[in-house]
Amino acid sequence: MPFLTQADYDALLAACDVNFVRGEDSWVRAIWAEKPFIWQPYFQEENTHIKKLNAFLDMLYADFEAKKTVYQAHSDWVEAELSPATWQDYLNQLPYIAEYTSQQSQKLTKQADLATKLVDFCNKVA
Repeated sequence: MPFLTQADYDALLAACDVNFVRGEDSWVRAIWAEKPFIWQPYFQEENTHIKKLNAFLDMLYADFEAKKTVYQAHSDWVEAELSPATWQDYLNQLPYIAEYTSQQSQKLTKQADLATKLVDFCNKVA
């Protein structure tokens, strides 16, 4: 697949039922697409990428009934070993994962941006 413009990449993410993304930039774009995704963070020393992935999953899927399925799919993908059983379980749960991911993505999108939060913080401590 050739390199895509950002707009074309965003359109591709929005058109897919499930997105497999790698790295932080693509991960953020996948969140904004409001579609289920499986994220593979870039490998880092001392398994920092695993800690980052788990912290994110803990935050996004904290109260999701099928979180075990989501965790397993991400974990397998990080290890480049997405088993047929894990994939089938994920597909079986996909309608629920899709609805929940969309809701969580919308909540994240409504948050203030970093610059606004920094200004608010500075105003509070000043």
